Amino acid sequence: MSVGAIDVALANSLNTGVRVDFSKGDMWGAVANKTFDVIVSNPPYIPTSDVQKLDSKVKDFEPQLALDGDSDGLKFYRIIANKLDEHLKDDGVLLLEFGAGQADDIKATFEGYDVEIVKDIEGLDRIAVVKRK
Repeated sequence: MSVGAIDVALANSLNTGVRVDFSKGDMWGAVANKTFDVIVSNPPYIPTSDVQKLDSKVKDFEPQLALDGDSDGLKFYRIIANKLDEHLKDDGVLLLEFGAGQADDIKATFEGYDVEIVKDIEGLDRIAVVKRK
């Protein structure tokens, strides 16, 4: 997450009165030894080969690091899944945005968890709600 994104998120949390802690770091490194009730992530999920094919309104506006999810678009989901047990409280929830056609891969990546897939306003699979079994 960029410093600019943290500034916007902080302003939003202050406007809504919601208590939120923000940490900038490399994935789990910024929150070592911490557990959370709620974790929300919108990691990069576009496969590298598809980034340049995106509409110019997206690829020319968003930083490359916000889009490129490596060869299959799932690199950051695997990183999240790998350490989730250490950071999600027993009754906690992880909310993830993901790309078109990735629902089955997300379920497989979070095997061992309950994964509910939620559709977006256009009826496309878009959000994963991940909880401990």
